[in-house]
Amino acid sequence: MSNAQHSLASLNHILPKPLTFITLAATLSLVTNIVNRKQSSKLTSQVESALQSLQIVQTLRSDPSYVELNRGYSMFSDEAKKSHLTAGSLSGNGKVAIEPLVFRRKEGFGNEAGEEVVAIYHLGKNLCGHQGIIHGGMLATVMDECLAFTTIPNLPDKNAATAYLHINYRQPCVSDQFVVVKCTVTKVEGRKGFVEGKMETVDGKTIVDANALFISIKILKNDK
Repeated sequence: MSNAQHSLASLNHILPKPLTFITLAATLSLVTNIVNRKQSSKLTSQVESALQSLQIVQTLRSDPSYVELNRGYSMFSDEAKKSHLTAGSLSGNGKVAIEPLVFRRKEGFGNEAGEEVVAIYHLGKNLCGHQGIIHGGMLATVMDECLAFTTIPNLPDKNAATAYLHINYRQPCVSDQFVVVKCTVTKVEGRKGFVEGKMETVDGKTIVDANALFISIKILKNDK
């Protein structure tokens, strides 16, 4: 073997094989993902625990005039959640970490006007416009969602689209806190459902109030 061939053989022996780098990168990626999932799970558990301990949750559960419904997005399949705004894109730690807890007033079932829903959300620190303040568009999204959820069961096709949404921002919403959304159907006229609501802090300070009109339609879907 020539000196050149011997040097090349020695160099190849010393240098890591390309496969080693690939394997190391994959291992590091796997470990990182596992650590991130564990941290994410821990934070989610902490938010869930804090939700369950809220006084308003205890009050609503002990009030016989309210019934606790399935968690906010339980009607969606895992596949459907992937393309849903609040259940998918906006979900996760620092955003909407847990699904909202929802209560409906029993006296409102099927009575059209008077239907009332209370939903409790946690809005994380990564949903801000100004530093530490939840973006107004996020508050509008939550209000639209809750107003719709309150109104739709009273409409003919059990499905509706927002015709208008009027919002008044009463005070900034600090991030990383629970908010309570209370909505009531005010009138139903055929395929039209009128509803009003407000978002409060857990100690009752109004953040947003709103009113909206929803119109019953056939289910919208993208045929592409």
